[in-house]
Order: sequence, then C-alpha cells, then structure tokens
Amino acid sequence: MITMNDVREIDAYIAKQISMGDIRTKNTIMDRNTKELLPRRSAILKLEKMLRGFNSGMDPRWVAILGLRGVGKTTMISQLFQSIECNPAHKVYISLDDAKNVLGANISDINGINTSGNGIGHDLRLIIDENPKTSYTINRYFQADPNSYTTGTVRFKLPKLPDGKHTLTFHAWDLLNNSTTLTADFEVVTGLKPVIMNVTNYPNPVKTETKFLVGHNRPEVILESKLDVYDLSGRHVFSKRYTDVENIKWNLKDNNGGIVQGGVYIYKISIKTTNSEFVSKANKIIVLGQ
Repeated sequence: MITMNDVREIDAYIAKQISMGDIRTKNTIMDRNTKELLPRRSAILKLEKMLRGFNSGMDPRWVAILGLRGVGKTTMISQLFQSIECNPAHKVYISLDDAKNVLGANISDINGINTSGNGIGHDLRLIIDENPKTSYTINRYFQADPNSYTTGTVRFKLPKLPDGKHTLTFHAWDLLNNSTTLTADFEVVTGLKPVIMNVTNYPNPVKTETKFLVGHNRPEVILESKLDVYDLSGRHVFSKRYTDVENIKWNLKDNNGGIVQGGVYIYKISIKTTNSEFVSKANKIIVLGQ
C-alpha cells in the first residue's frame, strides 16, 4: 500500500529530477576535455520529429532507442532532451537505477522471504552500531511486490542518532532458513547544509508571473526557502519567505505592492533545513514591460 509519505517522497524526487534535467543532460552531450558539443547522429533528426509528434499529442506514444551498453544511447537521449522546447516542468530525465536507489531498497529471494518470524532469530532485523538497544524487528515494514512472495521493499525510518559515524546491519532469511546480512556505514551531521545545484524560472522573460525551480540534494527533507529580487543597481526590490521549495512564485510586485518596471533583475533563492543555515544561488530574470 502506498502511503502519503511515499507520495510526498516520490513527488519530491520527481521535482528534483525535473530541476536537474538540464544540467545533467548538458554534461552528457559535451566532451569532457574540450568542452565542445558532441556530434549529432543522423538518427537524431528522425527521433526529434517523433518526439515533437508525441509532444503535440500525435502518435507515436512511445519511442524506443535500442542498442548495447556503451553505443551512445545516453548521449542521444541527452541531446534530444536539450532540443525539445517546452515548459521545463513538463520534461524529466530519470535513471531507473537511480530512482530505485533513492526511493527504496528492494530485497528478493527465489525461495521466498521470511517475514513471519518462524524460527528463532529468523526475523527481518535492522541493527544500528551492533547495539541491542538499537535493534529493530521490521517484518511489518516489508511490502511484497504484487502477486509475489519472493520480492519486495522495506521502508523504515531510523531514529534520531548522535553526530558521527555509524554502522547499519540488515539481516534477512528465506523460507529455507538461509540468511543474508548486509552492512552499510554512514555518518550523521546535525545542521548539514543543503546544496543548491541550479536555480531557474519559467517563463523567462516574464510578463505577469513566474515560478522558480530549485535543484538541490535534499529531496527527502522539508526545506524552508526565501526569494530576494534586486535591480541592476543593487536595490532590494522584493523579498518573501516560503515553507517549501516547490511553490516559489513572483507576481512582479515589489515590497510596496506596485508592479516593477520592465528590465533585467537578479533573483536569489535561499534554502535551509530546520537545523541548518541558509545557502543561496542567484540567476537573472527578464521582466517585460507592462
């Protein structure tokens, strides 16, 4: 069963991928040494036509790019991503492997996964720092895949831990009493600042209202945000705080409620967690005359 927390986690992940798509694909289509754009294959023209047809509501509804690993499919997909012109919030670049790693840890066994606790010590168990006081039986957090008893996902929220390095040990058993143990090391840092990869806004140029997209590395955390707008002389035109990073908008009004004049402005997006300080990134916005 999908919970509201799952939905929020998936929404946050997709929002992050949308905001990062431009910079990720730009890195893929450039030569790492010369920083020049990689050549475009002749197949790109046909693929662009097919994708524009999809974007306009015409067939085909799916486009498949086949080929063995290492033949350049990722480069072509990135080139296509960059060439399709639409609202940035309407296209997303997602790696399935990355999505699986971020959104949940899957476990599987051809003999079935023991979640009943039958047999002494045969539960799904999570142990932090090899400490019996932070040892958890997590059978009830296992969610089997549809129509399967051999694969599924475990989601469990860790308790608050002190700063420093920790070890996480996961024990699982199959129905034939075979066990598997996985261990992961991680570090807890209180007040760890988020990192902003990029800030963009759409539309830009803007005539009435614009929305800001923030690419950052903390999609699983609720972030507070702040928008500041300055004219080219450095005068502070507008400022507002928000309780998230998904709904940062500006209706082109200044701090006194009047509509700003047309021209180029600098905006600064700042974000923070509950325990961290603000981090910021700036960009330009063009306001069209009213």
